[in-house]
Amino acid sequence: TSERILSGRAEAYERFCAQLREARLRAGQFVSQRELTELLGMPLAAVRELVPRLEAAGLLVTVAKRGLQIA
Repeated sequence: TSERILSGRAEAYERFCAQLREARLRAGQFVSQRELTELLGMPLAAVRELVPRLEAAGLLVTVAKRGLQIA
C-alpha cells in the first residue's frame, strides 16, 4: 500500500504538470484546493499532499488570504 500511495502522489504531480502543459493552468492564476481536485480528478487529500511538493518545485505559491497561485 505504501507503493500505491507513492504512485498516487506521482500521478497527482503528473496530472498537475499536464494541466500546465495544456495551458489549463497559467502563471499568476489563483486556484483553490477544491478547484484542483476537479481539474486533476484527484481526492482532496491527494491535492493537500501535493501542494508542498509543488511549492518546493517552484510551481505553486500559497498567498495569504488569496489561495494558491500558479508560479
